Amino acid sequence: MSPMTLILPAIAYLVLSAALGLTLGPAMGLAAFGAAAGVHGLWLAARATETADEGKRALAQIRRELAAAREEARGILEAIESAARTRPDLGHVMTEVRVLQGLVEKLSGQPVPKQGVAVSAPSFADAQILDIVRDALRENRVELYVQPIVDLPQRRRRHFECFSRMRAPDGTLIGPDRYLPLAESAGLVSAIDNMLLFRCVQLVRRMQGTSTDVGVFVNISEHTLADTRFFSEFVSFMAQNAELAHNLVFELAESHTRRLTETQWAELDRLGSIGFRFSMDQVTDIDVESYTLAKRNFRFVKIEARKLLDFANSARGSAFARIRAAMMDAKLALIVEKIEAEPLLVEILDLEVDYGQGFLFGEPRPLKEAK
Repeated sequence: MSPMTLILPAIAYLVLSAALGLTLGPAMGLAAFGAAAGVHGLWLAARATETADEGKRALAQIRRELAAAREEARGILEAIESAARTRPDLGHVMTEVRVLQGLVEKLSGQPVPKQGVAVSAPSFADAQILDIVRDALRENRVELYVQPIVDLPQRRRRHFECFSRMRAPDGTLIGPDRYLPLAESAGLVSAIDNMLLFRCVQLVRRMQGTSTDVGVFVNISEHTLADTRFFSEFVSFMAQNAELAHNLVFELAESHTRRLTETQWAELDRLGSIGFRFSMDQVTDIDVESYTLAKRNFRFVKIEARKLLDFANSARGSAFARIRAAMMDAKLALIVEKIEAEPLLVEILDLEVDYGQGFLFGEPRPLKEAK
């Protein structure tokens, strides 16, 4: 367990008290801070321990102190809820704290990362990758990358899609193709997705101050949808931030939508009723049920360039005009992704699509470098 994760309840108390003027009680704040600080000291002691027996005793103590710190965090949340009953403007803060607390609980349940792992070589072992992922989640080294989505044929940047990248302590960047399969086997994908969702929400808040027309696309994975408690609370959180709906688009893979339960669809419908829009991602056959998707608040359909061309050049290609007419009538925009070169773009433009995405228009870049 890292110091940052353990001190989070105390930081939450101090930030909320300073920013909102909440009167949560000095005893509660000092108790939370004291518990976290005590655990921080134990963490440092455990790292300095040389023998296995001493390390085990230190970690056992860490777990006891962590339980106490979590109780303090729950007390802070209860106090915020109490204050929100008389301060309606604090409702969104209460919801965000509750959801983030659930995320911290999830990360707290993961094994303590090993120490002394070398991270200087680009070819990490699987165990090293998992340690880096856990540490990146705890120490806020999950970086937000964005890739432009342009309108065609003008190539103006109209939207951005968000991705996550992990950075090792030595600065090495690790892409999802390397860490996602391992994170899935370790049960960490949901935590990564949840963190990405909140980072994108923060991005949209900042963007709304300078631009109201740019959309931010973020994936809602099957793992996030399966985490019913988190997703229900996330939808409640978004309901209190409905002003973000104009700029935030949630992506769902076509294959995942086929496996959604009635409960999951109900939560997505709740998001749609608030005003949020969806994009159907990883489409394998462009002949989609446009009107059914539109009723479910889908406004975008995304397909790879080669798959679209294969369809257009196949025996079924004559149906493309009908399919596009239905999409336009249902107000579904077509995004073609993985456009890598000019000759490929020329072929795509003959099909009169709405948007393009791919390395030709820009690769995923850190948020601070995106323009």
